Amino acid sequence: ARRNGNNWIFTCNGTTEPGSTELSSWIIPVSVVCGVVILLSIIVAFLIFRRLQRSAERFLLCKNSQKPVLPKHGEGNFHLFLSHTWVSGADQVGVIKLRLSHLLEGIRIFRDVDDLNDISKLEEHIENSTL
Repeated sequence: ARRNGNNWIFTCNGTTEPGSTELSSWIIPVSVVCGVVILLSIIVAFLIFRRLQRSAERFLLCKNSQKPVLPKHGEGNFHLFLSHTWVSGADQVGVIKLRLSHLLEGIRIFRDVDDLNDISKLEEHIENSTL
């Protein structure tokens, strides 16, 4: 490479041309390597995500390490009735309901704030809940 005024002249493939560069022979290999690294990073991230997704927390039975099978309930019936004090328990019970919903697929949990439309049916909901 030599300087001609304000311009550099690079030698490439045995010719002298203004603006040509020896670095052009590196562009394709470097681009391929970068592409491969990016692709491998995406594949590894996907595999890690899938593994974490499969190992998500779930309740398993001690006797056979299987997920419990919850009985089917009709409309308005619940597996669990959560009770709380109105003064201070609503938020905590909401968290309990959310966590149990994530841990036990298909569980139906009664919480008054979410499920009670008519206060006169409160006792009916209690009777129609398994626990």
